[in-house]
Amino acid sequence: MFELIPSEWMRNYLKDKREFNDWEKAALIWNSPVHIWRERLDSLKELSAITDDEKLKCQIDERISYEERAYQLFINNRGNNFVYVVFDDDRNPCGYFSDYEMARLYGIKYCEEYECSQYSIEKQLLYGETTKNELIKPWISKNCILKADIPDEDGYSGTENGSFYFNSAGDVLSFYSLEMSAEDQDKVDELSRQRFEYRFFKIPFGMEEGTIVKLLNNGSYAVLAQGEDSWNEYMTKTDENPLGFDYSDIQTILFVLKDDGHWSHVHVNPMYLEPGLLEVKDGDKKAEAYRDALTALSSYFRNKTGENNVKAIMASRAYADECAGALNWARMVYEADDIEKILW
Repeated sequence: MFELIPSEWMRNYLKDKREFNDWEKAALIWNSPVHIWRERLDSLKELSAITDDEKLKCQIDERISYEERAYQLFINNRGNNFVYVVFDDDRNPCGYFSDYEMARLYGIKYCEEYECSQYSIEKQLLYGETTKNELIKPWISKNCILKADIPDEDGYSGTENGSFYFNSAGDVLSFYSLEMSAEDQDKVDELSRQRFEYRFFKIPFGMEEGTIVKLLNNGSYAVLAQGEDSWNEYMTKTDENPLGFDYSDIQTILFVLKDDGHWSHVHVNPMYLEPGLLEVKDGDKKAEAYRDALTALSSYFRNKTGENNVKAIMASRAYADECAGALNWARMVYEADDIEKILW
């Protein structure tokens, strides 16, 4: 089984504060953003083999069975009635194939040639008189709070049979399938609070607001906008409506710097954050400007003085200069007199 908490800082912090039960371990495995699909399934199998919880063991077995069967359906081009569309990491179509494996290998080659980190493959029906009866009918969870009726499709609507996401090496990262039966979908419905996949649980979190961290899921750097006090307050609020939260709510807020100088907020699970300053090679002015902007915003969050406010704005503009030049700044970055105005 792989390491459930990638962040060394969080492992040490949680060591004497929090132990995870088997249900929580299963959720951590299933939602890991730093492991490929097959690694997650293998780790779930390992957990199933050692857990004493028969209900959890049953759910893990259901999930693995569903995943394996959905995968086999996706790669099977029944009667050559489907086309596999390869998309680059910006979701631009870049290849069309009748064979899944050829599409997967092409994606690897495309990533090598154009230096992409990811690609995806979508399975689409070749619609016609002889294939129209194979149209996929979308499934909607009974547990979805946004109630909606499944539309009656009397013609082609472009709905895909499923979509798989790959890293540049051609390993499956994740996928969704619409080819499984409604009964199969209901059995492993991730929105069910009775299942393990997106189960919510509390964790303590002790980093300070303004900490510069590395995001272990993609290697980027950001500034933490939420400290221990606000995190504890957030965790306490979950008691008011425990069924209204799921695994995706175990996240803290950070700000990532964009090329035009504004900061975009992201939500990341603390267990995938490692404190540390960006390492910069001598002469790399863009990286230096990025590091300086991180440091300036960090200082502002730790001490919101007028001086630190100005320094954070100027450092953000300096990074925009290195990326595209002042004339290409977003207007709000150019005119900002308060760093809060360019924190989105």
